[in-house]
Amino acid sequence: MISVEDALIKIIHNLVSTNLEYLSLDLCLDRILGEDIKSSFDNPISPISAMDGYAIHLNGTESLPLNFHVIGEIAAGQSFDRILLPGEAVRIFTGGHLPLGANSIIIQENVIFNNNSIRVQQGSLKIGQHVRQQGIDFKENQILVSKGVKLTSRHLALLAAAGYNQLPIKCKPYIGILCTGNEIVLPGLPKTKEQIYSSNHISLAHLVSIFGGIPIQLGIVEDNEKQIISRLIHIEKLDMLVVSGGMSVGAYDLTKSAFKQNGFDLDFWKIAMRPGKPLMFGHYKNIPVLGLPGNPVSTFIGAFIFLKKAIYTLLGQTTPLCHTILQAYLVGNLPANDQRQDYLRAHMKILKNLEKPGLWVEPFILQDSSVLSNLAEANALIVRTPFAPALTHGSIVETLIIENHGF
Repeated sequence: MISVEDALIKIIHNLVSTNLEYLSLDLCLDRILGEDIKSSFDNPISPISAMDGYAIHLNGTESLPLNFHVIGEIAAGQSFDRILLPGEAVRIFTGGHLPLGANSIIIQENVIFNNNSIRVQQGSLKIGQHVRQQGIDFKENQILVSKGVKLTSRHLALLAAAGYNQLPIKCKPYIGILCTGNEIVLPGLPKTKEQIYSSNHISLAHLVSIFGGIPIQLGIVEDNEKQIISRLIHIEKLDMLVVSGGMSVGAYDLTKSAFKQNGFDLDFWKIAMRPGKPLMFGHYKNIPVLGLPGNPVSTFIGAFIFLKKAIYTLLGQTTPLCHTILQAYLVGNLPANDQRQDYLRAHMKILKNLEKPGLWVEPFILQDSSVLSNLAEANALIVRTPFAPALTHGSIVETLIIENHGF
């Protein structure tokens, strides 16, 4: 068995990042930026007023009261075509470009206007007050957003302000999903009492979409080597293949052997983690293949830990962090851990009026890898490193936050 950390390193080591496509800004939300985006100008391009008032020139020695002769007006987005002289003022509105010679703004509330003249009797007299200097937002040739960033509405607002109407975006990777097992049947179809309905094809497809990929359903096949391989005719069109089931050592766990007999290059099999020990990774026809255990919880957690990191790598994503990690106080007690890294389904909530107010997390008593009901209720996974000591109530534990769940 190898460690979770070593497995992650091996999985992402040879993954090839996807190509670029150019999309209009309205299609770029939550997509991954493929190149650094730089500004082509200073913003603002010259000093502008931050308030409604009057643009004036100060030398720094004036005292109140002061009188100025008003020689014009500047609206937002406009400028003035002559140099402002000492003793002159220009009526200016928020967003108006300061005339040459002006270096301060007197707000209109501090001014008495009378017959094209103003008298300033109150307020401060400071050079640069209420002036947004050239380039205060961003400078020419400044990197506005770095490649690998997942674009939010805030990023897109900035890039729109910089004049961009389309962006180089990383293409979403195509992730094939193949589920194996004699016992599984698609929901909605008749089944025998011995069979179970498939859930892994649904959870994997949704996770692939959440992580930024495009799920390609390859269906369900029986535990038969020829059937497994027959579904992989068009695998070369995929960026990665995920297979659920057939990874253990039973007589009907044939996925690994089916791949191995057809040119599969196995990188590793078995990880020191719980749930999900029989997890496999390798390459088939140069396509990376992630083999997950068939138990639904093992499939989910394996995808959450490894598939997410793989898709982020294919997308060249650098931020945000792959997983949201929080520390919380433990509800109850936990025994000492063995050599496998544990991921315990748990419920996290904020508690007040305690000796230790803050985040508290309670692991579910039942941690069987086939139990989906408490996974659906979970909003966190408690991470227990190999050989972690026993913990008592109120101890601090590290948790991974599961997407799309609040606490």
